Amino acid sequence: MGQQYLQTYIVHKLINESVKVIRCNLDELLKNRSLTAKDLHEDTRIPNADIRELLSGRARMIEFDVLEAMCDYLACTVGDLLEHSNP
Repeated sequence: MGQQYLQTYIVHKLINESVKVIRCNLDELLKNRSLTAKDLHEDTRIPNADIRELLSGRARMIEFDVLEAMCDYLACTVGDLLEHSNP
């Protein structure tokens, strides 16, 4: 029983330590530039729904043209906008 528990613990620990998430820093980039989501939408024509999903953390994907438009508008890199990190 003790060995089974230890094996289960090790597996869970390995899985949890290897899990990474992609975090969107759009809110911080907008704030640092004194911009709003409305400014971003009006100036780039990126759909409001895409912006809201990224700001809420619910986005599951982002199209390259949207990513490129955001980076151009905010004068940043993809690495500034998206971060691969631990949860």
